[in-house]
Amino acid sequence: ALHIGNFVFPLCFRCMFIFIFFIFSFLIFINKKIKLDKRILIVSFIILIPMIIDGSIQTFFNIESTNVRRSVTGSLFGLGLGYSLYYFYFHFLRIIKLN
Repeated sequence: ALHIGNFVFPLCFRCMFIFIFFIFSFLIFINKKIKLDKRILIVSFIILIPMIIDGSIQTFFNIESTNVRRSVTGSLFGLGLGYSLYYFYFHFLRIIKLN
């Protein structure tokens, strides 16, 4: 977890960056009204993979990850998750409106 003086953040580096980039990306996608594009959705799923691999390596092989790696993989995961949820949310809204 990040320490600033005597204050300790309640989240680890990875979780903190997931949260920050998820909120950031979701707000950007909503404000910019990004098109619902399946190619971007595929890319958003692909950028989820590094964190899954890093977390699996830590869990199954007992190899410690660095804070830099956790920050990068958390950021990618947050961006991918933000667009994926944006896509599915508005895709399903469009389906509901058509019916």
